[in-house]
Amino acid sequence: MRLFLSRLFSILYLLISANTVFADSHINRIISVDANATEILTSLGYSEQIIGADITSQPFFREPSPANVGYHRSLNAEGLLALQPQLIIGSNHMGPNAVVAMINKANIPLIQLDSPHSPEELISNITTLGKALNAPKKASELIQRVNKTSNQIKALKQGTSPRIAFLLDVGDRGLSLAGKDTAANTLITIIGGKNVSEFNSYKSISMESLLSMNADIILIGQRNTTLITPEQILSNHPLLAHAEASKNNQLISIHSGSLIAGLSLAALDEAERISRRIYAQ
Repeated sequence: MRLFLSRLFSILYLLISANTVFADSHINRIISVDANATEILTSLGYSEQIIGADITSQPFFREPSPANVGYHRSLNAEGLLALQPQLIIGSNHMGPNAVVAMINKANIPLIQLDSPHSPEELISNITTLGKALNAPKKASELIQRVNKTSNQIKALKQGTSPRIAFLLDVGDRGLSLAGKDTAANTLITIIGGKNVSEFNSYKSISMESLLSMNADIILIGQRNTTLITPEQILSNHPLLAHAEASKNNQLISIHSGSLIAGLSLAALDEAERISRRIYAQ
């Protein structure tokens, strides 16, 4: 009982403290619990205002990095409120719901962005954050960058729609193939390709099944920020050398971390890089 009362008073104190933050209308204490939002914020020049970020956002920061508030689906209300944020930004996947309710009860502004699956949706998120931070000029410049990259990708496309397999190297567990409802599928669509898979999400795939799909292009990444080389890929999975894509020099490594929260700015840059590789030959 004492422990319960102690935790209750602690939460009430944090709620009261949080409500006192808004005397200053200038937002300089932001928590971001979405990698896509964090990338936009840092691109808008708000790195120093981010006092807390989820684990997927940490690669965007140099030391000293902001407080790590954990995984965006299993956040802790006390941990968030203790940082006394003026604004919390997340996605429609953040949770649990009780934490979201606690944030709203504390009257802390909360922005929940949709995970973007097109350049237009990415632009919508940029616009939303630009308005929230009263930074329309910076947001406009970032939107121009998105439009420029998108137009360059469209200009590179040719009449054919190559059949593309997007693989995730998950180490000892082998390879996973990206399905239809993934950010990887979004990238494939943007570069004018057709996903060879017919299922949703990611599924483990045997080398025999992969080879039988006869993809024109194989994109492969890892569950980290490292860009694996084609040589490393073939060293880890030597049977891939028998794939037509490999024989035609279309085994392409990708920064899969850029797709962790939907279509990001970095993912769009990856789409342009890959488009130049596959269409400029």
